[in-house]
Amino acid sequence: MPMSLAALVSEAKALAATFAAMRHGLSLGNRPLVLLTAAEQMSADELAAMSMTPEQGRQKLAAWVALQDDEARWSTNSRHQLVPDASHYIQFDRPDVVARAVRDVVDSIRNSVPLQHEE
Repeated sequence: MPMSLAALVSEAKALAATFAAMRHGLSLGNRPLVLLTAAEQMSADELAAMSMTPEQGRQKLAAWVALQDDEARWSTNSRHQLVPDASHYIQFDRPDVVARAVRDVVDSIRNSVPLQHEE
């Protein structure tokens, strides 16, 4: 505990400098970027564990999607894909979607072609 607490305090003290540095680092140029967002609604049990109403769960998801949309704008060669039938662990729920995203990024790099957007 004493070691982790000291690290936590140190990290908290560095937040202002970290955020200041990030204001100038939100551009990835045309590097390929695929963001996968789990869009499955939380179950009643998950909502209860977090003391959230279904409406709060929807608001949380909408805010998360908006943050991911913003991150997708960091690259001119990006795709943001909602995965409606996946929880936080997309790699377990939809490994096919994750594998395709990885292949798309690798193909984009190897062939110097832009990412295709989902329809």
